Amino acid sequence: MKALIYAYGTRGDVEPAVALAQAILRDGGDAVVAVPRSLVAWVAGMGVSATGVSDEALQRISSPEVRKMFEGSLTRSEHRRIAEALMQESVDEYGQILSDIARIAEESGPVEVVVHAQGLAEATHQIGEWLEVPTVLATLYPNYAPSGRYPSMLLAGSRFTSRALNRMSHSVANLIAPPAVFRRQLRSWRSERLGLGERRGYWNFRDSPSSSKKILHAFSPTLVRPADEWGGSVSTRGFWFAEEGRYRDDDGLGEYLASASPIVVTLGSLRPSDEAGTDEIIREVAEALQVHLLVVSGTSEFVTAGSDLVRVIDNVPFSWLFPRATAVVHAGGAGVSHHAVRAGVPQVTLPIHGEQLMWAKSLAELGVAPAPIMMRELTAEALGRALSEVLNSAGIARSVAAGALSMRREDGVDGAVRDLEEWVVAHSS
Repeated sequence: MKALIYAYGTRGDVEPAVALAQAILRDGGDAVVAVPRSLVAWVAGMGVSATGVSDEALQRISSPEVRKMFEGSLTRSEHRRIAEALMQESVDEYGQILSDIARIAEESGPVEVVVHAQGLAEATHQIGEWLEVPTVLATLYPNYAPSGRYPSMLLAGSRFTSRALNRMSHSVANLIAPPAVFRRQLRSWRSERLGLGERRGYWNFRDSPSSSKKILHAFSPTLVRPADEWGGSVSTRGFWFAEEGRYRDDDGLGEYLASASPIVVTLGSLRPSDEAGTDEIIREVAEALQVHLLVVSGTSEFVTAGSDLVRVIDNVPFSWLFPRATAVVHAGGAGVSHHAVRAGVPQVTLPIHGEQLMWAKSLAELGVAPAPIMMRELTAEALGRALSEVLNSAGIARSVAAGALSMRREDGVDGAVRDLEEWVVAHSS
């Protein structure tokens, strides 16, 4: 089986696509992964064939103004101004993104299935219709498979939900079209570039003639309980962990971890808007609790200095690092949440926006983390209390051990590949 896989977003959004491609290769198949241009080198370094999609507007997310918007620390007028600017930049780049999506399909050669994430799904699913092969949605969120347990993304994070309202929200989501400024470009691209005819709701991947009507979930059922309604059309095997290769510890980090037993702090690609203030909180907590904190700067360029109890490192594979940590403090991204559960370490979450808050709440419900602390409300006192709780709670320790055991038993991405192959065979017969 050869798959064309489209993934668009941050590194955490792309990792499951890389893991899927690796699993297909292990199974004797072939895969091409289309990712934001800035991540092509990283994906290729994981042994996967990668090609790039324009991502200039995506890079804008790391700007200080946008970070403040995500944190909810702007006035209403400032929020509207930045949101409008982001929209215009996205509109300006959309034509190039569409061009890249079609070019990649042509350069990939014959494929048997198109797997796409929810990002840019209004365009990527149409490649399956163009190539006359089935399409499958692969997502990190439970909000795309209709159920009474989880609402559609329209109501994700809302406090006002019920099973009936959740089901209804999925029906409503099918009716919503992209903004007109995108729809005009999309319609022209579909007609002129792909040569496809008119189709009502052509932007809706759920109703595409190429849709397999199947969904691959890239998250763990240990962390997100499957809905009863999903059945065999939805695969929820476990998180898709990418194989990052053997880590070379050339800087003696392993010795430091063994001797200092630090708490790892990693805030991902969307760093806090008040970096200086967060730096000070990190130092203050380390001194107050007399614990070592290991800060992973990574793509966030987050740097803390000025304390013997704080050490800063660049990116290190979580699969190697987390089992050697005492606890992990993070923003609540999907990837880091799953890595920490599998590693068997307690967690403290500092979410910035709603998607991170969803994962943070799931961790708290699993019992491996206390209630999340929103980044905009972070104080040294709040972080210190949360760390003291996870380091001293017997209940959290039991939940951490149980969660790790459960997640390690899942067959994750390998099981997802088996399901995908079965679906492709059934679709073609």
